[in-house]
Amino acid sequence: LTGATGFFGAFLVVALLKHEPLSHTMFYCLVRASNEEQGRKKLKENMDFYNLTFDSSRVKILVGSLEEEMFGIEPRLYRELAENLRMIIHNGALVNSFSNYSKLKPHNVIGTVHAISLSLLSGAPLHHISTIGILSASQLQPEKTKETSRLPCTNLSHLSGYSQSKWVAEQIVFASVERNGLIASVFRPGTIFASSISGACNPRDTVVKIINGIARIGAVCLHDQSPLPLRFFLAPVDWCARSTVLICADSSFLSETREDEKFEVREREKVYHLVAQRPTSLHEVVSALREEGYVVEERENKSFRGLIDERAIGEDHPLFVFRSVLGNSETGYASATHEGPSDENTRLRLSALGCNETR
Repeated sequence: LTGATGFFGAFLVVALLKHEPLSHTMFYCLVRASNEEQGRKKLKENMDFYNLTFDSSRVKILVGSLEEEMFGIEPRLYRELAENLRMIIHNGALVNSFSNYSKLKPHNVIGTVHAISLSLLSGAPLHHISTIGILSASQLQPEKTKETSRLPCTNLSHLSGYSQSKWVAEQIVFASVERNGLIASVFRPGTIFASSISGACNPRDTVVKIINGIARIGAVCLHDQSPLPLRFFLAPVDWCARSTVLICADSSFLSETREDEKFEVREREKVYHLVAQRPTSLHEVVSALREEGYVVEERENKSFRGLIDERAIGEDHPLFVFRSVLGNSETGYASATHEGPSDENTRLRLSALGCNETR
């Protein structure tokens, strides 16, 4: 597992360790650290931050980094790792919506190349964690973008550097499937939100910052041309992690053979959207804040924009980094009223595995 010290990664660790068919399995976690002890401490601190407990005796720390050849792992250990691997979940990435492609490429693109290399050497299937954000690269309405779609790049220049890097990484995975016989699946999470059990969330997440910001300034704009999104598709992180692990660990996936004449078609269908089945409206968010005792007054568009400029001052304010978007944009999010992306593959696979949780 790469990316174990992130938000989604922490819940993947728990889901992997709790999955009964993997109860006698050891897990390797790639962690950027100076030594194994520091790496284990870093992993533990991340788990503690989200109030998660785990069996550390079944987790081995691999000190390394995504951008280095062989993940920066010593050659002898790397060969030993390849001989023992049965599955790779490549969740590691540098997540920053404000960084450009060049800065993110070493981690998100080259890191994926290194994950592919390890998968090909070991024969272990690669499960690549991408993002639903890349759907905007095609200019297709997300609800019309099926999980089997190869996305054109007609709108790629308008994406954030992060989404661009994840789009390129996906293309490399697909190309390796076709040219090198890579066994792979691609997961495209939408907005991975707070745990449905504990409420633990990622404080750096855009939606979390927006909700926090509304609470801080004590106001919101619910107008059609609000500078805020009027609805969010929020998938609980624990559901996303359990679903990912359930599909990744499915024995029928691991036992597929390359001789199957329908392999190429079926392989291309191994794209899964991890998204909410229904949106959460901004009205619902505001109602929930009020129920918790926050005073949130409604403002007209212009007044709300001015309030953001006036109060979202200082880098510690959750809306500070969004001021140029939320405070000054002349167009709101009203046009973004499309349905959520298709998740037919995910629902069918999970149903076949006996999982029918709603989210």
